[in-house]
Amino acid sequence: MSITGPHEIERAASEPQEMHIVLVTKEPERAYPAMTLALGGVAMGRKVSVYATMSGLEAVKKHARPEDGITMPGMPPLEKFVKDAIASGVYVCACAPSADLLASMGITESNVIEGVKLEDVIGFLKNALPAAQNGGVVLFV
Repeated sequence: MSITGPHEIERAASEPQEMHIVLVTKEPERAYPAMTLALGGVAMGRKVSVYATMSGLEAVKKHARPEDGITMPGMPPLEKFVKDAIASGVYVCACAPSADLLASMGITESNVIEGVKLEDVIGFLKNALPAAQNGGVVLFV
């Protein structure tokens, strides 16, 4: 059993709570709420990261016209939400078990929305696990 001392509690309280959102689908009913949570979290001063993986990679691909990407009736194209999130300070990345696998899935720096980073699963774990241990939130959407 680990006991946290007063100094550690003080440090943890002064750091913003982190949110790590893993987007695993291109379904609009899940992709839009994921990006809405990211935008809400960063608006509240939280450190927010979105990891798009599997069919969720579609959410970070750039398209000739945003309307060609993920859309939902009555909402702007999801690409706008992603761009707004990046502009607001959300870390957005295309994530897969390895860089080679990302490339084999057709994901390269040239075909993702500007500001989206490419990351492997180790990069995700290096950030999400410590955040979860320090009271952060890790969501799979």
